[in-house]
Amino acid sequence: MEELVLRPKLTTRVAPACIFVALSPTLWFPGSVVHSLAGDSAVGKAVLRVSILMILVAGLLVVSRAYRLAAICRPGEITIRGSLRTIRIPTASIIAFDVSDASIRWKDSEGIPRQAKVGAFQSSSRTPQSVREHNKKSMEQMRSWWQATRQRTK
Repeated sequence: MEELVLRPKLTTRVAPACIFVALSPTLWFPGSVVHSLAGDSAVGKAVLRVSILMILVAGLLVVSRAYRLAAICRPGEITIRGSLRTIRIPTASIIAFDVSDASIRWKDSEGIPRQAKVGAFQSSSRTPQSVREHNKKSMEQMRSWWQATRQRTK
């Protein structure tokens, strides 16, 4: 079975970058609320600099991970690349797909039931219709790929 790479719509992948760019000026403009909270003391300014650096690093990490959101289906495993972590699920361990909830139910190596949310394809009532349709179609493609893989291994 061939590799299948499913990605969310570009708007979903770029949205965190837009939010980060919109909020970041509050960090480095001297007249902002963040700077006024630090005060004029050397300690306050040092804490402010460290805090800004930490927020920038975390923000850039989330932005880069969000752009790489994907579900990668390979023979033997499905890799879910999320905003904060990557999960690899052996295809033989998968129990079911929940298309409407964008999740995969599976059992780990010890037989403990698990559920992995596929964040790249999660939708809410506020999600635009075109994105919801894309997400549903992607989950259905993943489920079909898994079913076809299961049929070949039986």
